[in-house]
Amino acid sequence: MWFDFILEVFFNGNKVMRKSLVSKLLGLFLIFSLTPPSQAGNWYVGGGLQGVSFEDDLEVIDSAVGTTFSGGYHSDGLISAELLAGSSYHEDAFLDEDVEHYSVLGGAKFSFGNDTFQPFFSAGISLNLVDIDHFDEITGAGFYWGVGGDIFVADRHAINIGYRSNKWDGESDDYDFDVRTETLTIAYTYHFLN
Repeated sequence: MWFDFILEVFFNGNKVMRKSLVSKLLGLFLIFSLTPPSQAGNWYVGGGLQGVSFEDDLEVIDSAVGTTFSGGYHSDGLISAELLAGSSYHEDAFLDEDVEHYSVLGGAKFSFGNDTFQPFFSAGISLNLVDIDHFDEITGAGFYWGVGGDIFVADRHAINIGYRSNKWDGESDDYDFDVRTETLTIAYTYHFLN
């Protein structure tokens, strides 16, 4: 019955009725689904999308969207040990070559509050590989810092939105590079039960 009513409004109803229904459904979703992480356990895993851009010596590489995966252990004191991995596929505007970027990051995540929205600060070390097709491989390590927030949409389910700046020293067979990568992420995180 409700399903038929919703279909009727969306396909045959007027614009005002559609807007009213959408706003009421969205309000109900927000009221009943955004809950504090009361049932969230210590271990978590997640995955999503990341937008990566290069600065400094590799700024000729175009920005691109890739994938990101995370996992960690969240202590009761709102401090997490976290491991992140990501990949993205770019194009080098100078050499007109395909570029693959892979990163692995490990560090600490400091969350604030115990509510539905938990802002955080993170910092740690990074390992990076940039593979420029038919040209060279650049590898390097460095430090990263980041900010963002976890939005719990159910007891153990969260949406993670964040920004990271990763400063690292890269080297190839012939050259040394100073590189900074900036990353925006949006990901889903699942927290296991204790």
